[in-house]
Amino acid sequence: MHFTTSFIAAAAAFLPLASAHVKMVTPSVYEVNKDNAPLDPSGANFPCKFPGGVGSRQAPNALDTYTPGVSGSFKLLGGATHGGGSCQISITYDNPPTKDSVFKVVQSYEGGCPIVASGNLGGDASMELPVLPVQLPEGLKAGEAVFVWTWFNRVGNREMYMNCAPITIGGSGSSDSTFNSLPDMFVANINGAKNNACTTKENLDIVFPNPGSNVRVVDDGHFGAACEGGPSTPGDSGSAPVGGGEEPSETVPSSTSQPPSVITQPALIGGPAVSVSNIIIATSFSDIGSPSETPVPEPVETEAPSQVAPPRTTLVRVSTTVAMPMKPVKPTPTPSKGNDGSKNGSGTFQVGPCDSSKVIIICGSDPSSYTQCFDNNMAYGPFAVPPGTECDSTGMGGFKAMKPVSSRFARRYLGRNHRRSFVHSHSF
Repeated sequence: MHFTTSFIAAAAAFLPLASAHVKMVTPSVYEVNKDNAPLDPSGANFPCKFPGGVGSRQAPNALDTYTPGVSGSFKLLGGATHGGGSCQISITYDNPPTKDSVFKVVQSYEGGCPIVASGNLGGDASMELPVLPVQLPEGLKAGEAVFVWTWFNRVGNREMYMNCAPITIGGSGSSDSTFNSLPDMFVANINGAKNNACTTKENLDIVFPNPGSNVRVVDDGHFGAACEGGPSTPGDSGSAPVGGGEEPSETVPSSTSQPPSVITQPALIGGPAVSVSNIIIATSFSDIGSPSETPVPEPVETEAPSQVAPPRTTLVRVSTTVAMPMKPVKPTPTPSKGNDGSKNGSGTFQVGPCDSSKVIIICGSDPSSYTQCFDNNMAYGPFAVPPGTECDSTGMGGFKAMKPVSSRFARRYLGRNHRRSFVHSHSF
């Protein structure tokens, strides 16, 4: 039998992927939950990939503490990113979770999760992916809980990935009201789960039926309804879509709410087209206005839970193909008060060589900016890091959350920049 070289190469490219899916490594997952396989579609190991659906209690790692209202993050590993997709972070107070546990969504990621990619990044199961931000809503009850990451991949088999990690929720919350007000975790592609919604369609970044009010949206042009008849516009059923010009009709404006951000990639012109979709990371922010410049609707007299956080939708627009740059193009300047890390501080882009097989995010002397290495082995930047983070040179590069400085600490060390890597501690 004769095989062409191209056929053999194509087949070999898929051999390592059977064991190179994606898994959560931070916070620390249950010991029996450490493989990177998806859930069994029969539901036999739902939830959390517990054998027979039954797990054992495990105490949280001392470093895995999340404080409501404070920016944190989580970390994933694995090169088989299956074209990205959509993810959710949910919480349950059952340790260990069971088939009857209540899982409530604290943040949704529609598109570009865990990364924007046309397919897989390779067969390396230990490949570090960019650290993703997460924030638990204020008012969430303090104590022991379980942090749950679920993922619906865009390309490949119709699967549901689920990793669970015992954590400690900090703060002083003592009521269940905030938890009860959150939407239920979306479940699909698991026929044996009692709340299985449907089988998702391939090649779509699914839009969750109810993503909640804390949504990060990465628009790479593949959005579609998670289930037949469901919403197909990101941000629906929980927060207002960004860029549509419409204000939420059911939410009383809050003086503490912030305008959404638009995450874009630099526009590059000239030269032959080069595909960079395998490693585009949507993390360059630009403002789209400030609260004082945005029309605010008249307050509506209504009773709303005092602990429910305002809508936090983030829209990301990315291009899966850019041209080999001959001339950089400045991003459009936008009004802004101060520098909160949400725009490119320099307004210009520099180009230089890099090795995309070893690094994606390149940190410099200033932790508030970075350059990005594309797969044409050219680096572009600088870009401002996402708000509340700083550049992290660990592995292939990424971002880590900054720890807020206490007033007492600031008085003693005024003027010094003391930040703590979230990769090593989630305690804020």
